[in-house]
Amino acid sequence: MKRLRLISCNGVNYDLPLLYHFIKHYISLGIDPDQFLLVFNALSNEHPNLNEAESIAKQFGIQNTFRWIGTHTSQLRLKFFLRLLKEHTKPGDWVIYADADEFHFYPDRLEEVLQNCDSKGQNAIQGVFVDRISANGTLTPTQPTPTIYEQYPTLCNCNAIWYETGNFPDTAIVKILAYKSGMKTTTGGHVIRKPDESEVKYALECNLANHKSITDTEFREKIPFQVHHFKWNANLIDKCNSRIETFKQLGKPWGMYPQRIVEYFQKHKKIDLNTIELFKDQSKIFPN
Repeated sequence: MKRLRLISCNGVNYDLPLLYHFIKHYISLGIDPDQFLLVFNALSNEHPNLNEAESIAKQFGIQNTFRWIGTHTSQLRLKFFLRLLKEHTKPGDWVIYADADEFHFYPDRLEEVLQNCDSKGQNAIQGVFVDRISANGTLTPTQPTPTIYEQYPTLCNCNAIWYETGNFPDTAIVKILAYKSGMKTTTGGHVIRKPDESEVKYALECNLANHKSITDTEFREKIPFQVHHFKWNANLIDKCNSRIETFKQLGKPWGMYPQRIVEYFQKHKKIDLNTIELFKDQSKIFPN
């Protein structure tokens, strides 16, 4: 495949069960092991999951792994990413951006998608989130087998959670999948940030966050670039509580997002399939 880098951060305390599936997924898209930049985050360099994460990466032939020891916030993660990308990319490279629980689905082979963007002078691919949950909505542990697609087969939009407990910005349901090196995303990776936004040419020719129909599930289901979101697993509540405590210690108001999740599950115990918006087509659980 053409020159690119996939960059991702796995918080090994909670996201380690996803790692094997994550690597396998992106290799299946045609990304070579030497194109991965995997960041493993923990509060201590002695955390045993760091060694396990590095061992999993090596099983796939991935050598470019980096330990990030310290408190995790989106802002600090972005700084770490920017340093790595400066060292490991060249002008014209594509950067594939994916959080540990984000699995990209493209309408064609990734190499063909990027070649098509290059031919049209497009420098960023933005898509929409597709929430992946267990068949009955419970937060189940992620197991090595079967495939992660089979463990979380239901395609849906979990925004009912946010609308029940408070409004949520439209940018939170879109995500940057790929962009040209040298550009910068917002801290959450949802859009290209200023000053680069004036230079961005999205593959779908618009910033989806500003589209009038972006909150409509039926509209989003038709978007060809999708980020399948496997966050709805057994570690979610502990991870949210950890984030809430971190933000309190930092004196930051960022705890609203995880707090809403915790409140929802305190009330419902699981995702209520009767209140969320299910995708009409439930057959597309595997990538092309």
